[in-house]
Amino acid sequence: MALNILLIEDNQGDAFLIKEHLLEQDLSLSLDHCTTYSESIKRIRENKTDYSAILLDLHLSDAFGNTLLESMTGIASEIPTIVLTGYGDINLARKSLSYGYSDFLVKDEINSESLYKAIIFSIDRKRFNKELEKLKTNYKHLFNFTPLPVWIYSKETFRFLAVNNSAIAKYGYSESEFKSMVIQDIRPKEQIAFLNNYLSNVLRGEVSAFAGTFVHKNKKGDHLIVEIYSSDVDYDGTLARIVCVNDITEKRKMQRELQVNTFKVEKRERERIAMNLHNGLQQTILSGFMSLQNAEKHLPKNVNPKFYLQFQKGVEAIKNAIDEARNISHSIMPVGLENAGLLVAIGEMIERLKTTNLDIVLNNDSTIKSFPLNIEILLFRYVQECLNNALKHAKATQIKITLKETDFGLQLEIHDNGIGFDVAEKINSFGLHSLQTIIKSLDGEIEILSGEETKGTKIIAQVPMTSEDKLTPQL
Repeated sequence: MALNILLIEDNQGDAFLIKEHLLEQDLSLSLDHCTTYSESIKRIRENKTDYSAILLDLHLSDAFGNTLLESMTGIASEIPTIVLTGYGDINLARKSLSYGYSDFLVKDEINSESLYKAIIFSIDRKRFNKELEKLKTNYKHLFNFTPLPVWIYSKETFRFLAVNNSAIAKYGYSESEFKSMVIQDIRPKEQIAFLNNYLSNVLRGEVSAFAGTFVHKNKKGDHLIVEIYSSDVDYDGTLARIVCVNDITEKRKMQRELQVNTFKVEKRERERIAMNLHNGLQQTILSGFMSLQNAEKHLPKNVNPKFYLQFQKGVEAIKNAIDEARNISHSIMPVGLENAGLLVAIGEMIERLKTTNLDIVLNNDSTIKSFPLNIEILLFRYVQECLNNALKHAKATQIKITLKETDFGLQLEIHDNGIGFDVAEKINSFGLHSLQTIIKSLDGEIEILSGEETKGTKIIAQVPMTSEDKLTPQL
């Protein structure tokens, strides 16, 4: 496409030289020439969309200098405009760039190549800037009209820099209120320490796009359970981070209700099985055991020793079966869990598992007295699975179980001094998968360490405990 240039120059000699320079580079170029500001305005209004670029002399008979620049600013923002000046106006020419003019050229230094390049570069720059502005507008619309709350905060001050309409509607703060706040202001007090720890990881670049599950509060003080996705951005030259929020409060409420109902059904079924084991199978085996004990009393004194040895082995096997049935009954539905809570149930389990060769220690530093029964059952199963894995594979002589309250919630650490294993190789095994599934169902995090550095195996679970968890009625 041929270039169509508007030259605004009242010096005929300069105009002639500029025309010669341009035609030397491009014979197809079209040059429209006018000598006054008023005439140029008329031409531009008539052919505004047709001009590829404008060459503007700073001194015209009806306008000049800063006044001329200010008058042409609106036009320069639409059409690439290059200022032509002498050495005496060099500072004013530089100032023209701040008004949005594309470039400036000193007349005495102009040659055909520099002039043509300046025009081409100005046209390309203007086209690029328009495309960039269009892109920014599209992103702005995407930012403002996405149904999910989105904001941008400064990584230096943690102050909100921008918020979208969904964030304003969800949290109840106006845009100006948001911009006067820092991101800590929408967190409950008990979450601040955990947030600050996360922000330290952000500054070190040790976080992924999915930040995790957090608790926020709106202007009314209501708590929101949210999933956070975030990434670093440059916001008008400020190192910042963009955050997208997915409110899962209602989802979590429904999950809790489903979980509670599921555990009610499961609890009844466990009680039924445990009762059947106790009243049925266990009593039947016990009856057989008592019959054998009674039969032993009537064995002849000269009974064959080999026969008597086999008889005693049978009696011992039935005795072991009675103990095993009792253990299974207790593990299916620990009486202490419902009557006295998680810590008592874990303590009872420890006492049953202790042997002369294995010491199991429970350290409870937690100030939390109890949790909803559905959560306590999951935590009990988690500890039970950890201990079973250790007993089967670790060859440990000591297992330490530690519960304590942290800024995140509840930390449950189980550490054995066994032989350890390759975590990467076993991470998808049934036992470890069960542990991960339990903690994930509680929106928690689990870390599995094993080897020489940990002197055995250490499994650390972090389970978030909000005020909602602590106040949920017991089943």
